[in-house]
Amino acid sequence: MAAPPRSLSAITALKQRCEDRLKHDEAKVKFLQDSVDTTSKTVDSMVGSARASQRLRSRDNLKKLLDLAKHVETYYGASIKLAPILEPGPAYNLEGYLAALKQLEEANLYFQRNNPRHPDVAHIQTLRRRAHQMMEKEFTTLVERFSVAADRDAVVMALEEQERDLERHGRLGEAPLALESDTVETLAGLVGWLEQTDEHAQCVKQYVKQRSRCMNDLMATARDESPLITPQSSLPRARSQINSKTPTRGFLRRPSEVRARRNTEASVLGRSHDSAAINYVQGTDPVLQHIRAFLAGARQELTLVQNIFSEDLQAAILHDVVLPAMEALRTSVRTMLDNSNRHLTEHSFFNLLNIYDVVTELHRKEPCFAAVLRYTEDGMFQAYMGMMLSVAEFGRRVTLEFQDMINTDASKKLPLDATVNELTAQALKFVNHAIDYREAVATVLRPDLAATRGELNWLKGEDANNMFCDWLRPVISTLTSNLLRKSRGYEDESVAAVFLLNNYSYIVRSLDSERFRDVMGQAASA
Repeated sequence: MAAPPRSLSAITALKQRCEDRLKHDEAKVKFLQDSVDTTSKTVDSMVGSARASQRLRSRDNLKKLLDLAKHVETYYGASIKLAPILEPGPAYNLEGYLAALKQLEEANLYFQRNNPRHPDVAHIQTLRRRAHQMMEKEFTTLVERFSVAADRDAVVMALEEQERDLERHGRLGEAPLALESDTVETLAGLVGWLEQTDEHAQCVKQYVKQRSRCMNDLMATARDESPLITPQSSLPRARSQINSKTPTRGFLRRPSEVRARRNTEASVLGRSHDSAAINYVQGTDPVLQHIRAFLAGARQELTLVQNIFSEDLQAAILHDVVLPAMEALRTSVRTMLDNSNRHLTEHSFFNLLNIYDVVTELHRKEPCFAAVLRYTEDGMFQAYMGMMLSVAEFGRRVTLEFQDMINTDASKKLPLDATVNELTAQALKFVNHAIDYREAVATVLRPDLAATRGELNWLKGEDANNMFCDWLRPVISTLTSNLLRKSRGYEDESVAAVFLLNNYSYIVRSLDSERFRDVMGQAASA
């Protein structure tokens, strides 16, 4: 049975669907054809790039191979080519010597990595070892030749210049080089190469030996240049004398015969205090010169070390160079304290003023020492601070025992003419000197001095004046009370009154100076 005929509309719709499908397939085929063309072009481009990259890489490899072959040719002839340059030593052409040594080192590394059994290896290592030995010898020779002790005049001038700079600017700049700049550059070049090869130990040892000797010579020269302590007093001497053979009690002159001498001033020393006849003069203690000399030498050594050695070695080298000088300085301070302890036992307070002088100098130089010693290994600056604190503690002991001596003095020796007593002369003479060190006296009297750890809190200005006056008032009060007790040793009350009048008048005139008025005035206003 035949199929029924389709309607015209159904045929038209079917035709339209077939045409749409055909167009879609044509677009798809065109897209695929374009993709194939693009892929083909990309592949061709990649192949070209790969070939170009391969050619470039091959060219680079060939260039490297040629360079390596050239270097290898140089390495194989290094021992023969460089021997004439290295065997004479680095004395006259350090730059060329170091360049040749660098080539020799490269050859040695090449053979160690690639052909350690090659016959040239032994020759290269022998030449290298000799070159390093000659560099060490040249370094040692230069250090020994130029590390000579300066003469005394030069040392004195350097220390004076250092003090002037500190006084003028309040700080110290970079110290000048102790060696010529050409010598420093040569030493830096020699040891710089040896540091790279870790063969600098012998150079460092010789450097420390020679430069520490220079520091010790500088300290010794400063000690020789220390001014001598000469007798000196800030007060005029009294004309009165003590007759120790005449008993205190017995026949005395009548009061009419005893004149109150208005101009009777100063130091009547008993025979038990003959050691105090030589009095300390400000600025003359040898320790002061040692401090200044150590600072000057340490500053120069710091500048040298920074210009010669690498930063990794500077702290250890500087520490080893200045350590013997620091020990000498500490020994000098200990010797001073031992001598001062003997003077303290004898109550020779005039010779103990150097304690205040030294502690003042140590405090004044503290920032300068900190600027230098902070480059050393740990402990060096702490040793300096401990030294300063030990002097300050002894100064506190001196100050307090002086006050105690005035209170407990039980001497029965009295001047027959009722003039100034020995105790009065000693006390006022010490006080007149101590006012020049009132900041040091005030600082060592701080209640918290014993609890100080690692630093010294310095008093100055009004605080120092107040503390000094707080110490001076009981000293004078105790002195007057002791004089009152001593006056009872006279049988004649009139003579006792003249004795007190002379001593009190002497105290007033001794303290009646512009310095004391300024100090007392500032303390009173505060």
